Amino acid sequence: MLIIRVSILLCVIWLGVTFYDYLKPNFNKLEVYGRHSAYHFPASIKWGIGKISNDELREEIKSISETNSLLVVLLKNQEDDEIAGISLEMPFEGIFQIIKDEKVISSSEFNRKIPVGSMPAGSEIKVIVWTDSWTTAPKGRYDKRYRVTYPDNVTYIDFPMEVRGVLASILDYGVANLFILMSVLLLVLTAFTIIIMLILRRE
Repeated sequence: MLIIRVSILLCVIWLGVTFYDYLKPNFNKLEVYGRHSAYHFPASIKWGIGKISNDELREEIKSISETNSLLVVLLKNQEDDEIAGISLEMPFEGIFQIIKDEKVISSSEFNRKIPVGSMPAGSEIKVIVWTDSWTTAPKGRYDKRYRVTYPDNVTYIDFPMEVRGVLASILDYGVANLFILMSVLLLVLTAFTIIIMLILRRE
């Protein structure tokens, strides 16, 4: 019957997906996730900046108050070895801050490129970016304008997207699990159909 053939086909596809997920190589040494948000400083805060007596502090706060976009990037080194020469590339200029173990290890202005440096095996680094270039917000989950480069490698920043409905269910439970569920439902439907047909024949 057609339903049985479809069930078998779904099972074969599920097995193929499962084996591929198990055997496929991991080409990226770094896992890189990003989150972008827009904001605006209240006019009252901007007005109060001029009253700060410390010139250096006043200029730093003023430069931050002129930004309207915040980007947070999390880098994870999943390799057993250190990765050196890491840089973040973005389509704008702004101010960045690198945080490791809850401590700020670097902070400065940048123009399209942020030098991250080296990451020991298993380490994590958070990069916070402020910019006034809200028009260059990431477009889609993988925007090729936002990337991480290191010797002989390029990794695009993963900007997770909020999804709902059927697509959210697929992402939550996984494609393989959904194939299993669909196969089971089809088998149950097939068995139920056969039982009904047998009952009708006896009558």
